[in-house]
Amino acid sequence: MFGEDRSGEEIIKRINDYIFFNFLITLMLITYLPISMAGMKNLASMNFRNFANSVSGLTSLAIVPIVVLLPVFSFRYLKTNEFSLHEFHIIYQAGNLYSGMKMEQGLIKLIYNPIYLLRRFLMCFVVVALPHFPVA
Repeated sequence: MFGEDRSGEEIIKRINDYIFFNFLITLMLITYLPISMAGMKNLASMNFRNFANSVSGLTSLAIVPIVVLLPVFSFRYLKTNEFSLHEFHIIYQAGNLYSGMKMEQGLIKLIYNPIYLLRRFLMCFVVVALPHFPVA
């Protein structure tokens, strides 16, 4: 089907060509706050008394690590590709991680979205983990 010696390379090329990473990145940037809030609230009130609560708890156990690691992975991706962010295939795959940023001013400008996601996660953590402490 793919050839004897290039099957892995051709599959990876097809995945890289046809999956729109920018769409997934935009979706995660937009829905990060509600997903993290819902996952953390479900994690805080997790119980296994019935099937629906069990599914909700297991879903939150799957969502929260993704929410926590997304800023780390996005920072790691930007740091790894710091000098090739102007190339077309990087812009095509992950351009929304640094859209509108000036790439020639160093890495500090590129970590805006990871810091933004971390700030949203910490806000959700404070709301969920510290509900009985006054803010002001």
